[in-house]
Amino acid sequence: MANRITKPLREMAEVADAIASGDYDQRVRVDRHDEIGSLAATLNRMNNQLRDQVETITDDRNKMAAIFSGMVEGVIAIDRNERIVHINIAAERILSLSGEECVGMRIWEATRVREVSEALNAAMRDERVTIGEVRLTRPQSEQ
Repeated sequence: MANRITKPLREMAEVADAIASGDYDQRVRVDRHDEIGSLAATLNRMNNQLRDQVETITDDRNKMAAIFSGMVEGVIAIDRNERIVHINIAAERILSLSGEECVGMRIWEATRVREVSEALNAAMRDERVTIGEVRLTRPQSEQ
């Protein structure tokens, strides 16, 4: 009797662990019409919804990356902690940065440009869209 209850629960735990690791192809066998069967069916539905949401987020991220990379304007996306989450090629070129190295860094650590930090602080303080321009000058030897 105990095995009849614990075996499907162990299977569900294994599938839940696989899902938590990103394996959305796992399914729980639903061959009962009691509470355990209902739980198994719910876990499968949740897995399907989670897989769909992850695919949507991934597609959206890929679209944004394609748009950003095609822009001639420099674009840097940051999170609330001022850490760089995305930088396009134009911004890398303008600021002499490497996206691989600076993603995850705080914007002021990566750019070392006071005007960029000031513009960012103003935008975050006001919590609204802020439009501004920062002019960068390079020493004569780099021009």
